[in-house]
Amino acid sequence: MTTTRPSAWTPELSTRLRTMAIGLPLILLIIFVGAPLTDVAVTLIAMFVAVEITVMIQPQWRLRLWLPLTAAFLTVLLTMNQQTAWLWLPMALVALVGMVESLFVTGNRLVHWVNIYGHLTLGILYAGIPLGFLIVIRNTGGLPWTILLLFVTWTTDTWALLGGRWFGKRKLAPTISPGKTIEGAIVGYIAGVIMGGIITLAAALPMVAWAAITVIPFLVICGDLVESWMKRYFAVKDSGSLLPGHGGFFDRVDGLLLATPVLYVLMYWSGIL
Repeated sequence: MTTTRPSAWTPELSTRLRTMAIGLPLILLIIFVGAPLTDVAVTLIAMFVAVEITVMIQPQWRLRLWLPLTAAFLTVLLTMNQQTAWLWLPMALVALVGMVESLFVTGNRLVHWVNIYGHLTLGILYAGIPLGFLIVIRNTGGLPWTILLLFVTWTTDTWALLGGRWFGKRKLAPTISPGKTIEGAIVGYIAGVIMGGIITLAAALPMVAWAAITVIPFLVICGDLVESWMKRYFAVKDSGSLLPGHGGFFDRVDGLLLATPVLYVLMYWSGIL
């Protein structure tokens, strides 16, 4: 008996490609223009991600989103100016609001604070710090490094999806994300490394770029799993729905949130930043 491999082309993929056809040129334009347009755009994306994480944690908070918006804005602002020692400021804001709000809660106030404001603090840091570093990479490292980071991330993400649909048999992390496969991850990783090698050679980037492209695809795959774990932990199906075929902004930057800080560290240690 023969089995037919399901087609990779689905209505969802068609919707995803239409969104990319609109969004990709806009993103590239923003990245090519640079500051201050890139600073504003990336900061707004971080704020959207913070809101999506907040709604995952506390769905009833749709009318109280000023807190994650403000905290995410401060987090990105401090990180992009490399004032990370002052990140306690946005976190103090979240903690203070949480302590006041907890006074009016019946039951265990500490458990309530940790479940909402503790998770919110970690979520805002997880969104804001990496995207702040992305701004630093663009403004200080320059366009080639930003292109390297983005294109390796996008390539890994896309080919992991296609590879899983074409060749996927063994589950990568069945308890976290049953749809992801080992074969898809391998295809995505190889495609990401190849794309990174092409950009590194074309832009004549230094040797540290070769180290970066071996680790970035792996981190992109891990970042996708982290978001899937968060969805399962908070019992939500999607982080958002603003981007047809893609979900929310969190879905689009989940790989960048792990890959960007590592690239930043590699560039910092190499004296590029």
